[in-house]
Amino acid sequence: MLELQIDKELQAWIDPLSTEEYALLEASILQDGCRDPLVVWGGYLLDGHNRYEICQKHGLSFSTFEKVGLVTKVDVKIWMIQNQMGKRNTTDFARTALALKLKPLLELRARERQAHGQTAPGRTLSLNSDEALIRTDDSIAKLAGVGRDTVRKVEKIIGKATPEVIAQVRAGEISINAAAKTVTPPRAVAAPAAEQTPAPSSSNEITVVPDAAPENFGPSPEEIAAAVRAEAEQLEYIRNLLASDDDPLALALADLKQKGLEISALRSQNAGHQNTINDQIRMIKSLRSRLAKLEGTV
Repeated sequence: MLELQIDKELQAWIDPLSTEEYALLEASILQDGCRDPLVVWGGYLLDGHNRYEICQKHGLSFSTFEKVGLVTKVDVKIWMIQNQMGKRNTTDFARTALALKLKPLLELRARERQAHGQTAPGRTLSLNSDEALIRTDDSIAKLAGVGRDTVRKVEKIIGKATPEVIAQVRAGEISINAAAKTVTPPRAVAAPAAEQTPAPSSSNEITVVPDAAPENFGPSPEEIAAAVRAEAEQLEYIRNLLASDDDPLALALADLKQKGLEISALRSQNAGHQNTINDQIRMIKSLRSRLAKLEGTV
């Protein structure tokens, strides 16, 4: 029987089968034989470690297929992950978890490309930059067939969730969003201040407690007004630029900047509306407090 070499480093890149999956595979091979060839690279086994083990255990024959076109171990590892993703792992979490194994390899390749000047002409890309991280996440998301936000959630789950939660999301018993929430610290909620009960009065005089100092609920009206004025001036400048410049690129950039300023202005208006709502909430609380005191004196 053909003896294959097993590289422990490469074998570690293959997710192990569950006890049930291994038993089903063994039963299938005992009944029908090892139908699919084992993939090798220079004598080393790349795909089919479980089938090889079962065939060795029961003295069964098998065939091999030599994988060509792989030069380095980085190439081999990337191929192994892509090969696994096309097989039994069907959930978004399982595919993304596999793809995330490629993250250090993708970063290594990016460093190699940069070292050989394979970035865009006239610029370099630092692997510590936000752009580099986004590009790596985009590559992983495309490989797994999910969004970049899903990649980051799965990465957080793998790094911080409990083994029980990881097992549940891997089995599809809970969603990725639900699993991610188990490792997201809840927002701190300030404890309500204890209200002081006024001392009993022998008369029917009503004591009005002054309202507490208002909380800081975002920008002040003056700050909002100043921001709106500045944005209005920039909008006017952009409109003049659009009216006088015929360069298509300049027009496109100006239009893009105008839309950004309009969005910023809407956000400022929204902040102003929120301040008004907060003022009304504080007024209602104050009126309720006074009403409760009035009812207590009746």
